[in-house]
Amino acid sequence: MREFFNNYVQSIETYIMFRIKETVAKLTPELISKGRAPIMLSMGAPTANPPKKVTDALKSALDEKGAHLYSTPKGEKYLRDAIAKRMQTRFNVILNPDTEIFSLIGSKEGIANFIRLLINPTTREDDKEIIFIPDPGYASYGEMIKVSGGKAYSLPLTPQNNFMPDLEEVYAKFIQEGNNPQKVKALIINYPNNPLGATATKEYLESVVAFCKKHHILLMSDAAYTDMYFKPELKPMSILEIEGAKDIAVEFFSFSKPYAMTGWRLGWICGNEEAVKFFGKLKSTIDSGIFKALQKASAEIINSPEGEEYIKEANIKFKRN
Repeated sequence: MREFFNNYVQSIETYIMFRIKETVAKLTPELISKGRAPIMLSMGAPTANPPKKVTDALKSALDEKGAHLYSTPKGEKYLRDAIAKRMQTRFNVILNPDTEIFSLIGSKEGIANFIRLLINPTTREDDKEIIFIPDPGYASYGEMIKVSGGKAYSLPLTPQNNFMPDLEEVYAKFIQEGNNPQKVKALIINYPNNPLGATATKEYLESVVAFCKKHHILLMSDAAYTDMYFKPELKPMSILEIEGAKDIAVEFFSFSKPYAMTGWRLGWICGNEEAVKFFGKLKSTIDSGIFKALQKASAEIINSPEGEEYIKEANIKFKRN
């Protein structure tokens, strides 16, 4: 059967965290019998239950008329309105919920499908288009780019550069190595970073936006962890808080980490109107939207006092751990 599948799929590995999880599951019974139960260090995920308000809202939404009918890939208006309100109250970012916000079946799905929008696939190595990614970074970035027919180029995050690499230096090195700058389509940033937890200053984010504008590179901000922080005065920023960022950037958010809703698979993309529009065209051919009851419950929690208190308490526990 192998010959039926394209070269990109044949070349990728199962996501490394799933492979680690499977290996640990196989070893666990034997280790437990020896009094050496393993500590799982693969996929990072909250283990607490979601806020009671969101699970109660879900139960109630299950009985609403029309809840079990098709939704829309864009997301129901009440969800997009709630997201717009959250972006304004949390980041002071004003977004049009009808044109600058689009729902996701988790931010991982959104990033993967957005990369598909950018890359013109080819099997010729010299012709492959390029996306800059953080290194260390989320393990799926490189595979998402590879399976779309492109190439990833690493941006080194090190203690020496305080995990904020000088993009002009990296770009100059990239060209010196013989790479074609015309092939660069996008830059992915991820602050707070997975797996480092490193954050970025406002000044650095301003330099990232300026860099992308100067070199005409689309900016993708993976903001899945912006609500995980230990000091209230150091809340991570949205890239869209930077002046002019909306001209060149889109940002990806998730309900998974702030509300321990990892299995619900909910998130959103927001930012540049034209980019969101193109994303919507692709999504319309792929899925029919998120289960409405999940959307309704998520819209209930995202701007609630209960949601804010849950994030606050969760961060206290994470800090203690």
